[in-house]
Amino acid sequence: MSRLILLLVLSSSLTAQALPSPGEHLGYDLGSRFTLHANLVAYARLAAERSDRVTLTEYGRTAEGRPLLYLVVTSPKNHARMDEIRAAKAKIADPRRLADGEDTASLIDTTPVVIWLSYNVHGNEPSPSETAMNVIHRLATASDDETTRWLDEAITIIDPCINPDGRDRYAYWYNGVKGR
Repeated sequence: MSRLILLLVLSSSLTAQALPSPGEHLGYDLGSRFTLHANLVAYARLAAERSDRVTLTEYGRTAEGRPLLYLVVTSPKNHARMDEIRAAKAKIADPRRLADGEDTASLIDTTPVVIWLSYNVHGNEPSPSETAMNVIHRLATASDDETTRWLDEAITIIDPCINPDGRDRYAYWYNGVKGR
């Protein structure tokens, strides 16, 4: 019985630190080769599974069937009040929605800013998706004051690859000829 309790405690106390770095996950240093989209997606899914700061949404598929996805990265506290934050953003965007006694200035002061980071729009841009994995890892795992403040005061939406089909065409080509 005590082993079961210990296992439950250990499994429930896994933190974002359980998310390996992109290099550890992929088995090579970022920048030493171009990561294929499927491996980028696998890392994004792993981040969403292992970090309470990350949620993942698939919003479509490309013409070649690759998933299009975005991650929402913020503090667990902000994740828990996402509906309230959306409602506040709608009121800031359209003050006609304000209730009596509400004002946009106070909503702006108390509502996290939303930041959208989109990577790899052109297929032959090799580094953006590699960078996206580093950003995901930092926001999902770091516990320094700067990152904690960022997570509390911002909701970061990350689309790690807008053009997976073009990226994979380029990555397959480059990875195949780089040694020549």
